[in-house]
Amino acid sequence: MQQWQDRVRRPETFIYLAVFVLLGTFFVLRIFGNSFSPNELFLHYIKLNSASLWGVVVFLIGVLSLWLVRRPVKDISSERTAQTAKDLLFAGIPIGIALYVLLLVLAQLNALNKARLHDELLFKMDTLFTDTFPALTFASFSYPDWFVEVTHLAFVYLWLVVFIFFIFVLQRDRKLFLEAAGVLSFALVLMLVVWLAFPALSPHDRFIDNVYELPIPREVQVYIDAYAPHEEVVEFLTSMRTTKEGLTVFPTNTFPSVHVAGGVGLVYYAWRLRRWIGYVIMPLVIFSSFGAVLFAQHYFVDLVAGVLISVVSIWFVRFFIKKENP
Repeated sequence: MQQWQDRVRRPETFIYLAVFVLLGTFFVLRIFGNSFSPNELFLHYIKLNSASLWGVVVFLIGVLSLWLVRRPVKDISSERTAQTAKDLLFAGIPIGIALYVLLLVLAQLNALNKARLHDELLFKMDTLFTDTFPALTFASFSYPDWFVEVTHLAFVYLWLVVFIFFIFVLQRDRKLFLEAAGVLSFALVLMLVVWLAFPALSPHDRFIDNVYELPIPREVQVYIDAYAPHEEVVEFLTSMRTTKEGLTVFPTNTFPSVHVAGGVGLVYYAWRLRRWIGYVIMPLVIFSSFGAVLFAQHYFVDLVAGVLISVVSIWFVRFFIKKENP
């Protein structure tokens, strides 16, 4: 019994749980839903993240080159190399599979969600908590050009930083890496549950571009009429429209915000690894989170929900695994 308890308390358990849940959800949607092809969604995300993907490739080449220069092949510990390969095989690759299956799930889910969107509810929650509609009002304020540019870069490249940090942690502290991987996996499961319950388009897709040509509530129309975004915001929205050319189904996973959930986890584990790294990364996450609303990609309540998802995931995983990492 004790041996079984030790096994299920390993952080990798949450990675396999995420793969199982996502695969199960995909097959259920595939059987009982429609036969929508996910190809167009893949193309959308590839175009949206093309800069980050190239950044990943360049980073990996640079890391490999630096590693080989600083540590000749004969000096590389075979034991450490074997352990790293094992972690990648039993943790890294399953996470990649989970993310791939998540795209398949979202492709099916987005097709089903066209008729059950909750954007108006999120709008009401935003106005209730903030007494305004931040996704439209924030962009109309006057900002220095450098501020908007930094916000843009932080929003676009956050996931590249997350990926780089994961690789860095794997080399520095494998136990922390496995815990962070477990938290990421569990957070994916929680977010999937919320996406199933509260599907919503981004404010950009629902109210600015109105991609499904749905009725616009009068309360929202007031904010649309007053919408006068910063030039940099206009350029960003134009680029987003380009990535969505040809789409017939649009992403409905705005609530909660993956950017914010990932950003909170990034700061937490960066702080756990080296406090100064956490302090350095924190401004990036703050700018990225602000950009999610500034560029009308998220509602304000999406940010709050993203923080809650991350906090709950960290607490849950740390509660059920051995407290080996202080």
